[in-house]
Amino acid sequence: MNDIITVSKHINAQCHSIQEAVQRAAPGSTIIVYPGVYHEMIRIDKHVEIIGDGPVDEIILAISDSNCIMMQTDYAVIRGFTIRQESGGDKAAVAIPCGQLVLENCDISAKAGAGISISGNANPLIHRCRIHEGQEAGIYVYDNGRGILEECQIFGHEHPNVEIAGGGNPIFRRCRIFHGKNAGIYAYEDGLGTFQECEIFGHVLAEAAISRGANPVFKNCRIHSGNDAGVFVVDNAQGTLEDCDIFGHRVCGVVIKQNGRALFRRCRIRDGEGIGVWVSENGFGTLEDCDISGHRGLGITVRDKESRLTIHRCRIEDKVDIVSSDSPQTESALTQNKDELETLLNELEHYIGLENVKQSIHDLIDYLQYVRDRKRLGVKTSDTISLHSIFLGNPGTGKTTIARLLGRIFKAMGLLEMGHVVEVDRPALIAEYVGQTAIKTEKIIHEAMGGVLFIDEAYTLAKHLTSNDYGQEAIDVILKRMEDSGGQFVVIAAGYPEEMQAFIESNPGLKDRFKNYFCFQDYTPDEMIRIAQMMAQKEEYTFSPQAEELLREEFICLYRKRDKFFGNARLVRKYIENIKIHHAKRCSKLLKEQRTREVMTTILAEDVEGILTSVPSKTVSIPINEKRLSELLEQLNRMIGLESVKKSVSELVKLVRYYKEEERDVTGKFSPHLLFLGNPGTGKTTVARLLSEIYAALGVLPKGHLVETSREELIGAWMGHTEEKMKKVIDEAIGGVLFIDEAYTLKPAFNHDYGQLAIDILLKRMEDERGKLVVIAAGYPEKMEQFIESNPGLRSRFSREIIFEDYDPDELMSITELMLIEQGYRLAEDVLEQLLKYYQDAYQNRGSNFGNGRLVRNIVEEAVKNATLRLAELPPGGRRHENAYVIHRSDIGFLKND
Repeated sequence: MNDIITVSKHINAQCHSIQEAVQRAAPGSTIIVYPGVYHEMIRIDKHVEIIGDGPVDEIILAISDSNCIMMQTDYAVIRGFTIRQESGGDKAAVAIPCGQLVLENCDISAKAGAGISISGNANPLIHRCRIHEGQEAGIYVYDNGRGILEECQIFGHEHPNVEIAGGGNPIFRRCRIFHGKNAGIYAYEDGLGTFQECEIFGHVLAEAAISRGANPVFKNCRIHSGNDAGVFVVDNAQGTLEDCDIFGHRVCGVVIKQNGRALFRRCRIRDGEGIGVWVSENGFGTLEDCDISGHRGLGITVRDKESRLTIHRCRIEDKVDIVSSDSPQTESALTQNKDELETLLNELEHYIGLENVKQSIHDLIDYLQYVRDRKRLGVKTSDTISLHSIFLGNPGTGKTTIARLLGRIFKAMGLLEMGHVVEVDRPALIAEYVGQTAIKTEKIIHEAMGGVLFIDEAYTLAKHLTSNDYGQEAIDVILKRMEDSGGQFVVIAAGYPEEMQAFIESNPGLKDRFKNYFCFQDYTPDEMIRIAQMMAQKEEYTFSPQAEELLREEFICLYRKRDKFFGNARLVRKYIENIKIHHAKRCSKLLKEQRTREVMTTILAEDVEGILTSVPSKTVSIPINEKRLSELLEQLNRMIGLESVKKSVSELVKLVRYYKEEERDVTGKFSPHLLFLGNPGTGKTTVARLLSEIYAALGVLPKGHLVETSREELIGAWMGHTEEKMKKVIDEAIGGVLFIDEAYTLKPAFNHDYGQLAIDILLKRMEDERGKLVVIAAGYPEKMEQFIESNPGLRSRFSREIIFEDYDPDELMSITELMLIEQGYRLAEDVLEQLLKYYQDAYQNRGSNFGNGRLVRNIVEEAVKNATLRLAELPPGGRRHENAYVIHRSDIGFLKND
């Protein structure tokens, strides 16, 4: 059983020092350390876990003239400490000469010695630690020490941040090594080591200095922004760098000299203030599949005949100066892979339609080649070539396909390292909490490095209306990385033309970054036919002439009625899938000997006819449910007042019954959509609920449920959001009634209001869903009249009005008595007269905000509450009196003082 031992300086605990707890602990014990400053050295001589219970900066282990921690066993764990070696001697803050110490989430510094020293047979695991600001190295691995360091930050040391010597062979994964006053990494005297996905930057001397027989390996690292060289290989040392990005150095990206040997494979060496690759004094280097570009000085210089530089399949945009009898193999390195580029451009030409897009791509490629030629000739040319692009087009116009092709083209031209495409939309970038969006966006951008970040429906990132939307945060991160990491990745933002134009205009930063615009036009009917033929041919189908002509006529019809939701190639694919289903049904009815290859691969006119929009769908006559209709009309008639409403509903019922009896299509002869005009509390929602069931009983609607909604549930906060919300609400209402309260609020109130878009979507769906959906729009009479008159489409859809008159005083009294009876109360005689007088005065002076039934409900709820409180003070026997449940003047606030 694992024992738990507690340590604290301030509260009751089993021990007051950590070392005391270690001495008392049995192997396998856990030591919990509470916040405090512990001035002591810890010698770990048994298997224990020492866990800080609190903020890391409040659990401090500090000592002078000694190690803070000395590892003396085969396994132990330390987690959650600040460890400070404060002064004196050359002792490391954490010394690991043996065993496997798991060191997690610690903050480590040493003023005198190294932050962490690893030697002997030690093989620690150091995870998410900060090692910083010491006189010696941050990490010192020697004498065959090993270990794994993951997601650590190592910075601010006077000596190199990392030193590896004497056969040391650690592994660094996803670490940041930065801002040191010496070299970033210094490997010497046979030091080894592997660095994977690390970032090394900002050092006074070389980011990676390799000397005296060392031979480290770097994979997928970013080595940048130093004051000296990026990689310095000298004095019989070796080094291997694969898939690394080396950029932004003041002196040289790479230096190889004095018998140093280095291999660079698939690396980018770029954008330095000095020289890209410098080889001299018997240096030997190899560049394979590398990209050298953007240096103010030479891209490559080989300074003497004794040095050698071998180049395979590299792209070199900068000038080269080679003083050597044996020139490097550069014939394929100085230009892009022309064969591959030619193949990709041929592929582009084979796409159906997209003529203006093809021309735009050719124009861009010609311009990029022109800029390259000027650079090679030494003509002054701007270093900034923006590849970031805007794709404007409706769905199904090939935007994603062309984005993938462009990525491959840019790679073939040497403009991108990998050319892959990372496809995202708003949900992939936006988080729910403050600060999380930046993290998600940074992660996506990291995945896109060397390729293309394709943002579909990018306009949805734009921030409008709400204050807690994090779309702008994503935009800010993308813009910053486009600026900071120029040339490392390309952003393509895609979406509907109108929304994307508004999106770009909304932010000057967007306008500055995106220079290339590609307009993807809708496919014409002839192009849609060619796309259909191509899709069919992939599965060895062919169209008969009659089938092809039918499909062409259908596409022409759809093209003429198209809007921004027109599906283009997606629509074609949908048609092909449905045609295949009808073809399969027809063939399945044939005898086996009739199912020849020709029959099984030929699409006939009858296969197309089955899916055409012009073919009327099957209509089902649903009989009137007389019993249910009678019950619902009885409920309506029992409602107090509303005489004009009852008359209007009765006329609706008679009209539908007539069309049913005459076997006419109700939806074709009669518009069931209604306007409910009236002040608050006049029963509009209650009647809407009854009417939805009445329509179902009449067979006008299949389900008859009511979906209540308002502006807040229909209008989105960003471009594209309104479409989503409208679709969700309308889809939910299909088969029933959509009741929009205060519908006049949908009318746009300001420039970035999406109310008009909501109205447009509503009108289209009302037409598309005839017979499946009834819409009732409700609100104040005057405001609703202005709303309807503002749009001819609204007036044509809502041809019927039902007026909800205000309740008169007698009706208000009747509603009051009915509500009280339902709760077991009645009004006292003197209250009847006074309350009626109050209703008469309120009715006489009423305005548009007159509460009607809501006024009554408020009065009844207050009266019942006060009466109940009064009854609660009576003994149980007194509550049974027949006059106990009577509402008195004192129970109604405004009558109390009369």
